[in-house]
Amino acid sequence: MEPAKRNDSKSSPMTVKEFAWRVAGPRDFFINLVINAMIPFWVFKGMDMVPLTGAHSVASVVLPMSLLLSTLTTFFGWFNAVKERRAGVVKPALVEGTKWASKAWVNGLTVGVPAFLIAVGLTFGANQFVPDASVGFWTAVLGIGFGAGVLGYVLHSMAIERGGAIGQAAV
Repeated sequence: MEPAKRNDSKSSPMTVKEFAWRVAGPRDFFINLVINAMIPFWVFKGMDMVPLTGAHSVASVVLPMSLLLSTLTTFFGWFNAVKERRAGVVKPALVEGTKWASKAWVNGLTVGVPAFLIAVGLTFGANQFVPDASVGFWTAVLGIGFGAGVLGYVLHSMAIERGGAIGQAAV
C-alpha cells in the first residue's frame, strides 16, 4: 500500500490569492486591530462616553485613519505580493525589473482618498442628524479596532491580488 501524498506547502508554492486571503489578510487584521484599538484607548482614556463628532471624538480618530489605513494597507499589500513572489513563496514568479511601487502608491491613494471622503460624509451626516450622539469608551475602542481590522484584512488581501497580477512572464 502506497502512503497518501501530502500537499506540502514547501513543495508547491501557494497562489497569490491563497496567500492574500489565508495568510497576509488575517495577519493584517490582527495588526490593524491591535494598533488601531490602542489609538482610541490612549486618546479617549478617562472618558466614560465618547462623542461621535467634534474635536475629541470618534470622528477625530477615524477621519485620518480612513486615509492612512486605506492608503498604507493597500501599498503594503502590493509590497508583500512583490516580496513573496520574488522569494518564490507564492506563484506566479515576478519578472525581475517589474516596476510596481508607483502603481502601488497610485492604487493606495485611489482607495484611501475615497475612503476618507466617505468618512467625511458620514461625519457630516452624523453631525447634522445626531449632533450630540455618544458611545461608551469600550464601544469606541473596540468598534474602531475591529473596523480597522476588517478594513485592513479586505484591503490588504485585495491589494496583494492586484500586486500579484503585475510582472508575470508571457506564456
